[in-house]
Amino acid sequence: MDLAVLRQAKIYFSDRYFNEGHPTNAYHQLRVHDDFQQRVKAALLEKDADACAVLLGLLLVANRLRNNFLHGEKAAYAFANQLKNFRHANTVLMYATPLWGEQ
Repeated sequence: MDLAVLRQAKIYFSDRYFNEGHPTNAYHQLRVHDDFQQRVKAALLEKDADACAVLLGLLLVANRLRNNFLHGEKAAYAFANQLKNFRHANTVLMYATPLWGEQ
């Protein structure tokens, strides 16, 4: 498995959702459930987070992007600036799929 995929997605999402360790407005709009806040923050902010923790955090981000895209307040932003989000989220999903036996 190419861990560079996870590193690139981690860099992209950590830059998008955190500024000097503090959540951005984009992070708040992601609406991560309280039960998963620490996992997402650890995955995106901890330099020494292991690949499993990073993958889990990135999958949680991808889930929130998907949920917000299909059920969120689409009219408020009209899908603006979502292409990079979904490119990185899809890359994470493609990385993770073989882990469940899909080829």
